[in-house]
Amino acid sequence: MSADEGQRFHAEVARACEEAHRAASFMRSSTPSFRADLLSALANRVADRAGELVAVVADETQLSPGRVESEIGRTTGQLRLLGAHTWDASAFETDPPVVSNGVTQPELQLGSIPLGPVAVFPASNFPMAFGVLGGDTASALAAGCPVVIKPHPAQPATSALLADIVHDVVAAVGCPAGVAAVLEDSSVSAGLALVADSYIKAAGFTGSHHAGRSLFDLAAARVEPIPVYAEMGSVNPVLVTRAATAERLGSIAEELAASIEGSAGQFCTKPGVVVVSSAHAEQFTAALVGAMAGASQPMLTSQMAENFEETAREAAELDAVIVELPPQRDGRCVTPAVLRTSLDQLQHAVVRAENFGPSAVLIEADQADWPQVLDMLGGQLTITIHGQPSDIETLRPTMFDVAQYAGRVIWNGVPTGVRVSPAQQHGGPYPATTASWSTSVGVHAIDRWLRPVAWQSLPGGLLSSADPAAS
Repeated sequence: MSADEGQRFHAEVARACEEAHRAASFMRSSTPSFRADLLSALANRVADRAGELVAVVADETQLSPGRVESEIGRTTGQLRLLGAHTWDASAFETDPPVVSNGVTQPELQLGSIPLGPVAVFPASNFPMAFGVLGGDTASALAAGCPVVIKPHPAQPATSALLADIVHDVVAAVGCPAGVAAVLEDSSVSAGLALVADSYIKAAGFTGSHHAGRSLFDLAAARVEPIPVYAEMGSVNPVLVTRAATAERLGSIAEELAASIEGSAGQFCTKPGVVVVSSAHAEQFTAALVGAMAGASQPMLTSQMAENFEETAREAAELDAVIVELPPQRDGRCVTPAVLRTSLDQLQHAVVRAENFGPSAVLIEADQADWPQVLDMLGGQLTITIHGQPSDIETLRPTMFDVAQYAGRVIWNGVPTGVRVSPAQQHGGPYPATTASWSTSVGVHAIDRWLRPVAWQSLPGGLLSSADPAAS
């Protein structure tokens, strides 16, 4: 990019942020029903153009048309779900006036207000559900916050098509353009300029740890620091009890194989580390390898495929690491890789780090070693436990200890296939995310873009909302 092009694109960022700032008042004064209608209109337009979207997304990402269709359904569903839970300025927790020792304590009403313009950084692995019109955009709009969206550089055609939808719908429902803007520039420098802009009050990100942490550090160093809700990946450990291995070895291996290989392992919830007892490790590994389809699958980009192969090979070169399935790559396509090793090898960062793609590391460790395993792995999006009824009494005292390391704890299942619902928690302790209390999936994703305000002794009606598009 030339200097002139850089100046032009950074001018685009500044202009979009200023327009979002001007639109913030419009959004703060809008009714919940107006914002619900906006999200519903976006969902309807996505559904209307589903055929076009399937063709463009599948061609650009090499995801199957069926997978893209499913993701479009998830995208429209979460737009409508979040629209049904939009921020309501009149929702309060009230402390009525009380008289104590002859002194009247005033009435307090605890409510919330939108933070203001939100920077959104779409992910590559879910081009629809975590894309331009993904959960961060939908939840921010539901909270009454304008959005400025920096497209993912791997998906320009998909982003351009979704940008058209955003532009058309925002205009059709009577919003100012600044309510939702999609930048043309998808570069790293544009992203940094976006987070650094003083009009931006928060950011949502899904992607690599390096990029997420860079945005977080930049936001913290601003004159006015802002929150960055960055979801940065996870190895999602699976802990298998001896009893579960003895009773269900084959079925557990089959479930995990499908979860590891699904969409070429390009899920942030892919089970990347499986912990089994030393007594069953060899048998379990054979079952897992046997359950793998083993077919070569294309990854989202050639660079991702190269990174996957390099990480797997680096881990395979360590002492005491057994290669059960060797990593292979042909351009953008990769085959599954399975490695097996002992607990002490978790000291190596490459063994305990996420390898984005269809791979897993089996760790030989007994149940007594689980606390050490989890401590070495650190914060996770999910932890899965495979156990039997006979394990419940033994596991009960440790469940809250396990939960301190994850945002979602799963019993006898797989972490992939995230349900979008009110009770969902898609987050976790650092380094999985930068805000362990928050979720990027489900209705509580809206909470990230609001801050509490206590109103004291306000007369009724002073905070009522009006439909700004009708004025």
